[in-house]
Amino acid sequence: RTVGEAVRRAPAGATIVVRPGVYREPTVVVDRPVTIVGDRLPVLDGEGQREIMRVTADDVTVRGLRFRNVGASFTEDRAAIRLSDVHDCAVEGNRVDDGFFGIYLARVSRCRVVGNVLRAAQTSESLSGNGIHLWYSSDVTITDNRVSGHRDGIYFEFVRDGDVRRNTSEGNLRYGLHFMYSDGCRYVENIFRRNGSGVAVMYTKDVEMTGNDFDANWGAAAYGLLLKEIT
Repeated sequence: RTVGEAVRRAPAGATIVVRPGVYREPTVVVDRPVTIVGDRLPVLDGEGQREIMRVTADDVTVRGLRFRNVGASFTEDRAAIRLSDVHDCAVEGNRVDDGFFGIYLARVSRCRVVGNVLRAAQTSESLSGNGIHLWYSSDVTITDNRVSGHRDGIYFEFVRDGDVRRNTSEGNLRYGLHFMYSDGCRYVENIFRRNGSGVAVMYTKDVEMTGNDFDANWGAAAYGLLLKEIT
């Protein structure tokens, strides 16, 4: 009857198909290696009160779900989907509407974030989180996503060997892409449009920046591309 119940009953390696509908339930904790697939984009609704899904197991795939209404918080970084201390994960083809943080990866490795659409409509940096947020992670691929209306569209902090390709990050309050302390990463053929600033790369070495478009980024700082203390 609920996604959480399906996960609790599923053996390792199972595929869980979520049927069409709207699911309002406590935070779904995915604590075993499963594939969760949505049938015709079912909705998981946080009702403006909670994080929606938390992945704590390796080898998890989440595909074809719509997450909405996470709800802002001044005390916690709530996310539509959070993946923590895992490897070999995939978040593919999902939609996130009005997430505080959208897809949040902390201490992950060998993960893929591909083909997701994340939309928010925040007007204040203090009341908004980042669309795709990575912290202390390595070997992560961020490809073919569309991110708008967040604080930073894509955010890297202490990331190694990250690959950011063919994403569109537009209409975000601060940066389309924000790098800090993230060595050996690449961002290639992305579009950064109508953000406060296009891209900031700070305190970082060995970054490849190739074939990107920086269009109409006109915030308070109005940078297309800002490089600070990089090597």
